[in-house]
Amino acid sequence: MLILHGSIVSTCTQRVTLSLLQIGLVLDKDFKINTINLPDTKTPEWLDIHPFGVMPYLEDTENGQKFIESRSIAKYVALKYKSPLVPSPTDPVTFAKFDAACSIEQANFDPFVLSIFMEGWAKPMRSIPNDEKVLETQKAELHKKLEGYNLLLGKSRYVAGDQLTLADLYHIPYGIYMVEINGAPGLTDGTFPHVKRWWDEISALESWKTVKKMKDEAWAQLMAAQAK
Repeated sequence: MLILHGSIVSTCTQRVTLSLLQIGLVLDKDFKINTINLPDTKTPEWLDIHPFGVMPYLEDTENGQKFIESRSIAKYVALKYKSPLVPSPTDPVTFAKFDAACSIEQANFDPFVLSIFMEGWAKPMRSIPNDEKVLETQKAELHKKLEGYNLLLGKSRYVAGDQLTLADLYHIPYGIYMVEINGAPGLTDGTFPHVKRWWDEISALESWKTVKKMKDEAWAQLMAAQAK
């Protein structure tokens, strides 16, 4: 049994849950989510596992190992179950292209969507004044990055080639927020046709629909509890 310690309202927990479902694992049969609250990540027990005090971490009860960092967790599980979402390291060309795609997401997508998310969603949700200059600057920078994505996706169906991999899935949790707050119009407005084709496909995956339902229900429960 795999136990994912985290909260489904967390984008990183969503990233892992999405990956596990796409691998073909069944919730509450092959893995379960142990829901934790944010303060739990600052306890000595948690910091002993994840010294940077963030969620989630994965516990594999078969071997007693614990794994941190959402992208690495997803890779571990994909390799454990021999999923094609991670190419075999014995194929150096395909694996290198996958590794490059993972690096592209972390360097050319994640930093910008995270900043846009904080200024355009997280701060307003908490009634904290945001920095409109930072927001617009980061949106402009992300738009430039999507130009590169469009060139890449003009040559292949997915970011690592013609087969869906974890590198594609990594984009979804924050990408969804970008669509909701108009943080990255280029994902959907057709300015970058190859990007739109790719985004329309990956954001419609059944695995993501399941995660989105879980996320929306958890947020509704959280907001209802705070309103009491």
